[in-house]
Amino acid sequence: TSGSSVSFLAGKNVLEVQSKVPYAQEYILAASSEREAEAWHDDIQASIRAEQAEMDRLVKLLDNGCTMHKYNYSNSKRSRRYFWVNDCGRELCWGRVKGDQKDDTQKVNLRECIGIIYGPM
Repeated sequence: TSGSSVSFLAGKNVLEVQSKVPYAQEYILAASSEREAEAWHDDIQASIRAEQAEMDRLVKLLDNGCTMHKYNYSNSKRSRRYFWVNDCGRELCWGRVKGDQKDDTQKVNLRECIGIIYGPM
């Protein structure tokens, strides 16, 4: 399910926007008219749908595995690694190659991941 939702409170010109990821948040937006509130609702809903489609695409990319750069904050260097989500879908894994049995394969529980930066750094 989606991590975000928007609800229009009819007659009050108010929108309730909720997000669950990475943390639970709720916003109440007051419009000056019902027409404006409906337009906001439609635009926010379209944005949520577009972001969900992009998220689905990126999750599929990780499910299949892909090469990305891992940034090391301790020495400010990055290294190319192969990333994938393990078979149970609970851990983000990385190493020089997928399924590498050597000690260089690392993993982190996805619940501990706040985000993954996609794109140039």
